[in-house]
Amino acid sequence: MDVEKQAVRLHVYDLSMGLAAQVSESVLGKKVEAVYHTGVVVFGREFYYGAGSGIQAGAPASTTYGNPIQVIDMGHTEIDRTILEELLQDLQEQFHGNKYHLLYNNCNHFSQELINFLVGKDIPKHILNLPQEIMSTPTGSFFANMISNIVHNQQQGTENPTAKDKEEETQA
Repeated sequence: MDVEKQAVRLHVYDLSMGLAAQVSESVLGKKVEAVYHTGVVVFGREFYYGAGSGIQAGAPASTTYGNPIQVIDMGHTEIDRTILEELLQDLQEQFHGNKYHLLYNNCNHFSQELINFLVGKDIPKHILNLPQEIMSTPTGSFFANMISNIVHNQQQGTENPTAKDKEEETQA
């Protein structure tokens, strides 16, 4: 049976909408072009990962992240849609919404796993290594820890109601 090759593209977004390029040098002491979010486009769908939401799919370039700042052709895959769906099911545990971590388990790690499986390539290192690059600066380390704590607290807040929430539930 002949399998039709599917184009695989990496959509790259800037979550800072240009702000990182403008202020990173004065804030971090190092120029950072963007705060990257990535999604993988194959079979006419864009697959991506986010905190709280986990793995998602949608029409390419129609995510809440705006328009991609770059589209990178990663090659072609002979993996069929059924095998892709099985892989995505297998990745659900590793990339569950509550397992998101700004530094160690983010959208770019998900894209790396998916691209590697589909075409045997890596996403660009400057995207994948951005958290470590920022963490190598004193200010970056401070901000990364602060943001990581905020994300963690938000995730905990959705899973564990506060005492005030419990009190409001019992009064209702």
